[in-house]
Amino acid sequence: MRILSISACALLLALPAKADKFWLSDPAAEKNAAAGSSPDAIEGVLLAEDAEGYHIRIVGGELVLAKKSVFQVEKDGLTIDDIVKAEKDSAEALALANQERGLQAAVTKKEREVRAAEASARKSDAKAAESKAVEAGFDPVVDRAPSRGDLVRDAMLAYELTRDRAYLRAARQLRRAQ
Repeated sequence: MRILSISACALLLALPAKADKFWLSDPAAEKNAAAGSSPDAIEGVLLAEDAEGYHIRIVGGELVLAKKSVFQVEKDGLTIDDIVKAEKDSAEALALANQERGLQAAVTKKEREVRAAEASARKSDAKAAESKAVEAGFDPVVDRAPSRGDLVRDAMLAYELTRDRAYLRAARQLRRAQ
C-alpha cells in the first residue's frame, strides 16, 4: 500500500504544468491599442502560486509576478518542454549573433586604430614639412623660401651686427654649397 501511495504522489507531481497567459491590463483594451503595439501580457508556465504572487517559467528564465499586478489569467496549451525546446533552438542563433557582435566590435576597434594612426601620420608629416620650411627659412608673408644668396647676405649682416664668427662660418658654408 505504501508503494502505491508514493507512486500516486509521484505521478501527481510529474504532471506537466500548463501554460498560462498573464494579463497585466484588461485584454479588451488591447482592441483599442495602437497598431503594432505589444499587448500587456506575459506567456509562460505557472510553476507555483502562493498568497503573494505567481512563480512563472518563461522563455529565458523564471519570474515572480505579484498577484495584485495581474488583471486576468488565461489557460494555454504551452508546456515547460516547449519552452525548453524554444530556448535550445534560439541558443544557436543567440551564440551566432553574439559572435557576430564580437567580430563587429573588433572591426570597429581596428578602424578606430587605423584612423588614429593616419591622423598621427598626417600630423607628424605636417610637423616635418613645417620644420623643413622653418629650416629653409620659408617666409609665409612673401610665400617663398629665401635663395642661398639671401641666406649668405643675412649671415654677413648678422656677423657685422654681432661680430660672432659663427655667422662667417655659416656664410662660407652657404657659398660653398652653391
